[in-house]
Amino acid sequence: GRAKYCPVDFYDIHTDANSSVTVPVKDGWSAFAFPLAGDAIISGTETEEQTASKLDDEGDYITIETKDNN
Repeated sequence: GRAKYCPVDFYDIHTDANSSVTVPVKDGWSAFAFPLAGDAIISGTETEEQTASKLDDEGDYITIETKDNN
């Protein structure tokens, strides 16, 4: 049979506490985020560290905001 694949853009993003970053998402692509160390607010949703988030495929970017986890 014919193999299917899902092309991926992978970003390893390091941020300071209390900062934000905007990541572009290609039209028709889905976005997936996984904060490794520390909680984050991903496109408006509070996300605990080491918790996966799949975001809707609406829009052309996601925002990642970090908090002061001290």
